[in-house]
Amino acid sequence: MKYLVFLAKTIHKTKINNDLKHLRRVVTGTDADLRRLQLKDARKLLLKFNISEKVIQSLTRWEIVDLVRTLSTQQAKEGIGGGMVKFARGVKHLQAQQFESYKDNCLRQFEYQNRLFTSKDEQTTDEDSSDESDENTQLLNEMSQTLENLLRQNK
Repeated sequence: MKYLVFLAKTIHKTKINNDLKHLRRVVTGTDADLRRLQLKDARKLLLKFNISEKVIQSLTRWEIVDLVRTLSTQQAKEGIGGGMVKFARGVKHLQAQQFESYKDNCLRQFEYQNRLFTSKDEQTTDEDSSDESDENTQLLNEMSQTLENLLRQNK
């Protein structure tokens, strides 16, 4: 019996690892991999973006690749299609921005809870009507969902 449980766990872990490897290789090893983009191809792409030859000559290889990525991302955001979109990359949040977002969420949650605790409304009892009880239950469920979301974002 233990062998079957161990075998099931091993198969499950292998499946998860294969799925994760597939997700990691979305760009790596494809023609959208900017690290493998040859310098002459990158220069051709910049010429298609109407960048002058003089400006291109003054840039290093990695500055050229960065410019291709930046311009492709801009076109993708604007909804302009074409072969350049494959080089577009998503915006990465800076750690400071994430921290500010976290602080804002915490402050908003604190104010919400403080408002609930300091409200002048009478506390509900078992004698209340079912409508008021349903509203309170819904409010508590909403608060718990908000707290759970904040905790998930913090991880």
